[in-house]
Amino acid sequence: MTRKMTFVWIWLTACVFAARAAASGTEGAAFLDIPAGGRPAALAGAYSALASDAYAPVWNPAGLGFIPGAQLAAMHADYDDIGGYEFASFVHPLGRGGLGVSAQYFHADRASSLDLNGNQLGTHSSYYGAYSLAYGYAFNEKLSLGAAAKLIDARLADASARTGAGDAGALYRVNAKVTFAAVAANLGGKLKFLQQADELPQNYRLGVHLAPIAQLSLVQETVYDRTELLSGRFAAEWRPLDALAVRAGYRTDTARRLSALGGLTTGVGLKVWGQRFDYAWLPMGDLGQTQYFSLVLTFGPSKTAPTVGWTNLGSS
Repeated sequence: MTRKMTFVWIWLTACVFAARAAASGTEGAAFLDIPAGGRPAALAGAYSALASDAYAPVWNPAGLGFIPGAQLAAMHADYDDIGGYEFASFVHPLGRGGLGVSAQYFHADRASSLDLNGNQLGTHSSYYGAYSLAYGYAFNEKLSLGAAAKLIDARLADASARTGAGDAGALYRVNAKVTFAAVAANLGGKLKFLQQADELPQNYRLGVHLAPIAQLSLVQETVYDRTELLSGRFAAEWRPLDALAVRAGYRTDTARRLSALGGLTTGVGLKVWGQRFDYAWLPMGDLGQTQYFSLVLTFGPSKTAPTVGWTNLGSS
């Protein structure tokens, strides 16, 4: 292990354990913990070390330093009897760096309002939105750092709230088979509805991607957040054909909240003419199930970049 790699890994590890000093409290904008994208969702959210694509603005802004070209992503997820989740992003390389914008929008099904006596007051709608601007810069073919600023906007019945937050990330590619990542997410203010101010769902992630053979990606992520302390995410992606990927993963935090089966994630991906369609299915215990549908489209010529799994969509 080189001296540079040793230094970077020590710094990445410090990001997680420094989080133990974070203050505890109630959380607002918990929708930010919902995976964005069919491929990340199928891989149990263990995506920080793979995020050199259109999902980089929300998963790891450092990945923008390694994006292969301009990309557009769009996603819809359906949560049974709860609501829907939408995501869109656009990323574009800028020299040795990359710029990205994204929007996340969670809308709940209409619900009934009751007064203190239980009388019906009518129905109301609620939503949460987050809008990000991110930039990543690759110092060389191995190391990239990035940051993102986001605006969070929410409405619950007649109450609304707005605040700002930021993400920071690092991506270190040892070689074509090993990548390390670290992300500090949702650092910022509080979301205040009326007199109640809630902390954002800050989390600190360490991830690793291993590619023992060209057709297989193994990913693992350790996550520290305010409510779950340490949790783990584990996943694998098998590509028996260049156009097909089969994915499965497991999240210990979701399993703890719901059930052992609730931690499972599965999905498939199809790549046609350099474009990608991803589907994910997540059981949610008593909450039903969730289905993800997403597209990642690549435009224009691809810049030279190491291929990591299906990240470089321009390759065939």
